[in-house]
Amino acid sequence: MSAAVNYNQILRTLDERCGEFFGQNNNSNSKSTTSSRRFFFCPGKAVIIGDHVDADGGSVLQIPVQEGIYAACCPDSSETVTVVSSLFPQPEIFELSQLIYEKKGSWRNYIVCALLYLKQKNICPLTGMQIYLHSSLPVQAGLNASTALVQIIIFSFLKMHAGVSLNTEQEYFDFAAHSYNAEKAYAPEATLFSDHLCAPAAQPGSIVLSNTLQRRCKNLPFINEKLCFLLVNTMQLRPRKSDVFRDRIHSNHKSLRKLQTFFPKIKTISELLPKDLLTADEILEPVEHKRIMHIVSECQRVIEIVKELRANDFFSIGINLYNSHTSIKNDYNMSTGLCDSLVDASKSIPGVIGARITGAGLGGCIIVLLDRNILSQYQSRITELLKKKENPAPSFYLAENAGGIREIQYT
Repeated sequence: MSAAVNYNQILRTLDERCGEFFGQNNNSNSKSTTSSRRFFFCPGKAVIIGDHVDADGGSVLQIPVQEGIYAACCPDSSETVTVVSSLFPQPEIFELSQLIYEKKGSWRNYIVCALLYLKQKNICPLTGMQIYLHSSLPVQAGLNASTALVQIIIFSFLKMHAGVSLNTEQEYFDFAAHSYNAEKAYAPEATLFSDHLCAPAAQPGSIVLSNTLQRRCKNLPFINEKLCFLLVNTMQLRPRKSDVFRDRIHSNHKSLRKLQTFFPKIKTISELLPKDLLTADEILEPVEHKRIMHIVSECQRVIEIVKELRANDFFSIGINLYNSHTSIKNDYNMSTGLCDSLVDASKSIPGVIGARITGAGLGGCIIVLLDRNILSQYQSRITELLKKKENPAPSFYLAENAGGIREIQYT
């Protein structure tokens, strides 16, 4: 399980790796200087509740995680961006005059889309750069690894060449728009705006409540000495890009057009209440009705959990987490048997308040609200359950917000 992060130790390692790959920056062949090397961090994030509702006008409740992507960056006078990663140590060279996507699924495409966006929009100088990346995020686990990669590249350039700041709601949305539009150009069906808003908006010790359509974003304080959110990575990889995600979005848009003939004043599905759908059977197909019921009921659960957080009503929060999972499983059909079994097992463990699948579904992680005193016991029980099912051992991450995307000073 993740422990408290020692940033100095991580940055020291990054600095050493940069020296190994790019030279110590004190020889005559180097085009950069030690003093110009800077360090940045972008956290991953987990959805507490609100998966799938962003595109339909609903609010999303998210929390950044301690795990994320670190970047050590040093500009140079070349016309290339050279990237080395701790996960893929073979250097990748990006010619700024010829940025081309590779075959689908290549991690380097997320860097290409970020660089292409900066080049096409001309929002800051696009210069040569030496970048060493280190990620502590699991891939294809629903914790925003691909979006974090796009954001760390864009943020590094904007911070070094344009002095970007992230202090106001307008600045949160502006930065999120940059990274969203960059990633959307490469993977339009695999990203939502809310995926890009959590990292720039997050303040330490808080949960981020955002609504893309209404352009609202709030940090809700969440520091609890007794309870915590824990992520369980099932090691069941989510698809990078899936027709299932695209199908859900198109299906909901089709259903909205049908519903607007019945409710002519609505502009989004999120404006409806569950009771409204009791009279919509005649205009929606059964599958469409179930999917819309998930969106509408999930929007209500977000509203309820925000109220319950403010009232410290964690018992009701747990009920809403379980109900959310049931809805994703039965109405939206985006869960998996493995995630279902872990949520069911969580219900039987004393000290667990609630659990649900997170990160859009189809594998990846579940998020669990539980008593801190049973963390060790819970991990042992879940690990043993997966061992009996002959599944890989899970990994566990505390979802505790230490802050959003930022520059880190190396002392």
